[in-house]
Amino acid sequence: MDYRIYTLSSVPNNPHFVSVEEISCAGDLEAVAYTRHSLNGRIKEVWHRGRLVERLLPDPKADHVAAVVVDVAVGGARVG
Repeated sequence: MDYRIYTLSSVPNNPHFVSVEEISCAGDLEAVAYTRHSLNGRIKEVWHRGRLVERLLPDPKADHVAAVVVDVAVGGARVG
């Protein structure tokens, strides 16, 4: 399946798209896992066609490995 990873600027209250990367993954979980490892302190969104899969926010307390993941479908948050 084809996915797009959008990198957003970290400007408070005014994020905008900085770049996009196209990847091929077996499913949502693989695409999100790939994205989680490439946050580098940036906000990233994983999209499959016109569907937002997840928005990943960098954890300011951690290095660039852990992330707070915003679950778009439920509106909650969980630590990843």
